Amino acid sequence: MGADAFESQQAALFVRLGITLKQRDKSVLCLSVLWFFAGVEYAVILPTLWLYLQSLDFGERWYFGLVLSSFSAAGMISAPIFGLFADRGGVKGLLMLSSVLMVVGNFLYFVANDGYVVLEGRVIAGLGAGVASASFAYLARVTLREERTRVIGTVMAARQLGLLFGPALNFGTEHLHFPIGPFEVTSLTVPGLVMVLCWTITGLTVYVMFTDIDAPLSSAPGTRRVSRQPSRQPSYNNLSARRGEKAPLLSDIHPRLPDMSARYHEAINEYGDETKVPDQGSPNGELVYTVIPTRWQEYTQMPVLALFGVSFLCIFNQLALETWVTPFTQQYFDWQETANSVMYMLVGLVAVSMFLCVRALANRGVADRYLMLIGLVAECVGYVRGLGETRYCADNSCTFHVSLVTALVLIPLVHPHTTTALIVFVVVVFLIVSGLPFLFIPVPALQSKLTSEATQGFGQGLRRTVISVGTIIGPLWAGLMSREPYPFLGLMIGLLAVASLAFFWVFGRLVPAEETDISLVDEVADDDKT
Repeated sequence: MGADAFESQQAALFVRLGITLKQRDKSVLCLSVLWFFAGVEYAVILPTLWLYLQSLDFGERWYFGLVLSSFSAAGMISAPIFGLFADRGGVKGLLMLSSVLMVVGNFLYFVANDGYVVLEGRVIAGLGAGVASASFAYLARVTLREERTRVIGTVMAARQLGLLFGPALNFGTEHLHFPIGPFEVTSLTVPGLVMVLCWTITGLTVYVMFTDIDAPLSSAPGTRRVSRQPSRQPSYNNLSARRGEKAPLLSDIHPRLPDMSARYHEAINEYGDETKVPDQGSPNGELVYTVIPTRWQEYTQMPVLALFGVSFLCIFNQLALETWVTPFTQQYFDWQETANSVMYMLVGLVAVSMFLCVRALANRGVADRYLMLIGLVAECVGYVRGLGETRYCADNSCTFHVSLVTALVLIPLVHPHTTTALIVFVVVVFLIVSGLPFLFIPVPALQSKLTSEATQGFGQGLRRTVISVGTIIGPLWAGLMSREPYPFLGLMIGLLAVASLAFFWVFGRLVPAEETDISLVDEVADDDKT
């Protein structure tokens, strides 16, 4: 699309939404602030939570896992609810409510006098975190397809910056101890106080800078609308196809559209409850085809399910590896807190760099499905190479294997405290971390392009629910199976294989149908003019 056409479409979008480009950019900045502090919270709470629970005489590992999982479980419940309300309009109010929940949850964390209050605080904060679905729905509605992946990449990169910035807030707090009224501020309670301030800033920022939009106009959930004005339009009144009836072919409606007939027929049979063609007196004399799937039909189509699968794969493997990597580095390299902190900072820098890379590629027009392809290839190379390479030999050499079976056989033969193992570990972590942004960013963007504007909140809520399930199960799986390499790594490789197969199966369908249909109609219209 040329620059003039893009600006024209963007202006038309803003007129329809009743906002300006400046207001849209301020709203995106507000969402970036929200996601930045979400990353900060993860980075400041996680390192001290275990010691905090121990200081409150709740030092059981199962309870530590329960508190960690409670945040994700609460978000899993609230994300679809926030999404449904976002589909009705009024995202600003949802963001304000989320900020209040985060403030209350972190305040309880700060003042907790036993482990149960800590658990309550994390549950309440988790409920507020579910607003992520509403934020993605808003981004989908205020952006054109051509810029959506880039904008989403900007917002998600803010979270990665928060993950980098968060640990710095814990530096120098080891000997912190002073009262604020009846409350004691210590190195273990200060993360809660810091996040109370951060989420208060977020709420004020949203209140002052965020511009809301109305609910999307749609005759029913999941409406898809394609309209064009051919040079010769016949009059067909009340021509329709309802569920259970054969859909009309476009060749029956317009004799110059034979190439579109099969595709249109297939789309109606797959999605449609109803499709109508208005009479010649419709506004602008347009031919309008409206396909109205139910929410169930829209979010159980194979391309969307494949995207859900990739989302689950990403977060499950990431959280499982994060849980597993610290004991691994301690056992194999004798790394302690400082070395692990440096490792996490370097990993964060790599992740931010890759997020910016994805943003740049999206800005150059690289399609979402090709960005996902890059990510899956990097993940496959990382896992297969990392899990199948290491058998330390007498000559300090190393043989690389690409067979999954061979990888699983050789995992227990890895020898610790070797230079080769360290080099391979660094390469593997780099590949895996580099691949994740190529999956995290395009998935929500592509899902928004494959589904209707009216159900963005609900759909993004479902995706966040899938992610929350992964954040719960991933660490639990790593904790249970960290000493059993075959089942631990075997499941991760299996999930990667299944997600990759599903992705390649639907690869040809990961293109927004409307883009294809419009291009074909334009070709016909151009032929008519000649």
